[in-house]
Amino acid sequence: QAQDTITRRASEAEILPPEAAYEVQMLENRLVGLRAAITQIGENPVDMGIDQANNQLENTRERLTAALRLQRELGDAMDARCYSGSKNRTKYKKLKFGWRDLICFLLFAALITGVVLFNVYAAQIWPSAYEFIRIS
Repeated sequence: QAQDTITRRASEAEILPPEAAYEVQMLENRLVGLRAAITQIGENPVDMGIDQANNQLENTRERLTAALRLQRELGDAMDARCYSGSKNRTKYKKLKFGWRDLICFLLFAALITGVVLFNVYAAQIWPSAYEFIRIS
C-alpha cells in the first residue's frame, strides 16, 4: 500500500521528470511481480523438491530486499527535498528560448561587435584614446 501511495504521488508530481515517474512505476511493477512469485511458491505442490523451493524463495527474498531498499531510498530522497505533493510546489518544465532571451543575446552580440570594431577602427577615429588604451 505504501508503494501504491508513492507511485500515485510520483505520477501526480509535476516536479519530477517523466523518467522518474516511469522508474517509480517500474519499481511498483517489480514489487507486484515479487508478491506473485511468493504466492506461487507458497502454492507449489508438496512433491516439489525442497532445495528448488528454497532456492526460489532465497532468490525472491533477495529481489524483494533490493526493491524495498530502492523504495526506501526514493522515499528518503523525496523527504530530503521536502516533497509534500501539494499544489503549491514548483513544477518541472523545460526551458524555452523566449523574447527576453533574444533581447539579451542581441545586446551581448552588440557589445562584442562594439569591442571588436573599437579595437579595429579606434586608431583611425580617436587616436588619442587609442594611444592611451595601448599604453595602459
